[in-house]
Amino acid sequence: MGRPVLIHTHEGPLEGVATDLDAQGSLIVTTAHGPRTVSAGDVQLVGSLAPELPEPSGSGPAP
Repeated sequence: MGRPVLIHTHEGPLEGVATDLDAQGSLIVTTAHGPRTVSAGDVQLVGSLAPELPEPSGSGPAP
């Protein structure tokens, strides 16, 4: 919870921050237009889940 999400629903895309689950297990998302409850859709986390790793030394184009 507390992560930015993009949800593809039958009504169209919805962007916001996943904030909670309701008693039925639906995701509560805080959007620019207020809280929305989503019971079905494909959820994508927005942003990176892992810290960026440094490039390995000596990497570059092959000769």
